[in-house]
Amino acid sequence: MNPPEHQSQLAAGIPGARLHIIERAGHNPHSEQTEDVMSAVRDFLSVQTPAAVQAR
Repeated sequence: MNPPEHQSQLAAGIPGARLHIIERAGHNPHSEQTEDVMSAVRDFLSVQTPAAVQAR
């Protein structure tokens, strides 16, 4: 639906966003590649960006 090059452009326009492509997953990556998705979520949540710290 959204090729990786479009996803890269979208992520580049969102402050603090990080793009992680889940390989071998379709419309339900959380069901199809659960461990990869959870790893990406844990990595994202473990990093505090300056914007997130300032918002507190």
